Amino acid sequence: GICSPGVFKSTDGGGNWTAANTGLPATSVETIVIDPQTPTTLYAGTSYYGVFKSTDGGGSWTAANTGLPATYGALVIDPQTPITLYAGTSSQGLFKSTNGGGSWTAANTGLPQREGSSSFREVLSVVIDSQTPSTLYAGTWGGGVFKSTDGGDSWTEINIGLANSQVNALAIDPQTPTILYAGTYGGGVFKSTDGGAGWSAVNTGLSRLAVVALAIDPQTPSTLYAGIDAGGVFKSTDGGESWNAVNTGLTYPYVTALAIDPQRPSTLYAASYYGVFKSADGGESWSALNTGLPNPYPYAKALAIDPLTPTTLYAGTGTGVFALQQAAGQ
Repeated sequence: GICSPGVFKSTDGGGNWTAANTGLPATSVETIVIDPQTPTTLYAGTSYYGVFKSTDGGGSWTAANTGLPATYGALVIDPQTPITLYAGTSSQGLFKSTNGGGSWTAANTGLPQREGSSSFREVLSVVIDSQTPSTLYAGTWGGGVFKSTDGGDSWTEINIGLANSQVNALAIDPQTPTILYAGTYGGGVFKSTDGGAGWSAVNTGLSRLAVVALAIDPQTPSTLYAGIDAGGVFKSTDGGESWNAVNTGLTYPYVTALAIDPQRPSTLYAASYYGVFKSADGGESWSALNTGLPNPYPYAKALAIDPLTPTTLYAGTGTGVFALQQAAGQ
């Protein structure tokens, strides 16, 4: 049957998701981010209801929306100072919190506005330079990519060579943060090696150019994965220069999010309209990981891995958040 809305968690060391929804509204969870220093602290970005915060590993949630518009587009946490967060919205630009979601202020100077309107273009993706967290990149719907070097106080357009302006996903090389990837809907993947000053398409081998998710191997950043709408998962081992489909066992290739185990990066997860899939061999084969998720269509939209205990996984679905605790070695 259909599970109750929200986040789900498993404590049986197996493959069962359980709901972790107390305090969450019955709505779609679009993004989940985890405090890397205190992984029991989570933030969930929802459709229409803004951001919610949990300090007990998803056991309970409270709204963290003071000053934040009700709708949002993206959510990211500062890895060095995790009480600092950024939330992209659907029409009012980007917002910043410096107190763990306690309050938010607009940080959208220079972001693109809609033509003939005072509202902003939707912010679909945000990434932070982990080595210099005052540097951020924002991908927008219809405006391309923007860069801030002052913690979101001001933004500059960086679209030279970027042939598509709907940037669904951004990824930054954790070892060489001047290397960036932008996943666009219709233009495929673009790469920059100079901090966004210029971009070039890197699409060889992609069967479709509708990129909705990107993930970089944290230990070997020349290896990356792209989630393609209706195309499944593609893998590159040469920094995006060439791609190969890695879809064996991925029953329904409507991928919406990707996540890589930071300690064992050959283990990765793909969220799709039909639930969560896991690969333990770098994408060569996949198996469904759906026990306890809503049936028949889980519609998983977001994934987050506990960085300290990566056998713990959270999934945001069309009806809330679920959590899974796997046995070590699984």
